[in-house]
This record gives sequence, C-alpha cells and structure tokens, in this order.
Amino acid sequence: MGYAYYTVTRADGTEIEAGYDVTATCEQVGCTEEIARGLDNLCGSEPGAPEDGCGGYFCSRHLGYRDWESEEPQPENCKSCFEKRD
Repeated sequence: MGYAYYTVTRADGTEIEAGYDVTATCEQVGCTEEIARGLDNLCGSEPGAPEDGCGGYFCSRHLGYRDWESEEPQPENCKSCFEKRD
C-alpha cells in the first residue's frame, strides 16, 4: 500500500481522501493552516477510527500531545483526545 493517496472511512461512515499527497485544512476549529493528510498529521496510530485518537488531521500547533514519560510508544494526539485519556 502506498501512502501518497488512499481513502479512509471514518467512524461516522464518511469517506475522505488521505495521504501525504492530499492537501487539506487542519481540522482544529478556527484553524486555517494547510496540511497534508499524511500519517504525520494524524491523531491516533492508524487512519479511520483508531482506538487511540479521533482520526482527524491537524497541523503541528494542534497535534503533538502525548505521554512523554511512558516507556511504550505513544501516538500523537490532538489536545481534545489527549485530555480524554486522563
């Protein structure tokens, strides 16, 4: 599977285009930053409906929350998903 372009079915059934070659806007309300829908901008560990995030795509200002003290690998999360973990 290539990661430049693929489709993702979200938990609500909506199908979106994703991949590092797909441009979009950060999904944080009010943010207009242009991003790529690549894995590096994904909240959670896998596209679609990950158990460890919302599956949204965010710019670097709105993604990057994780438990830095954990010895286990942690996916990056948006602020909302990170706060739900507590």
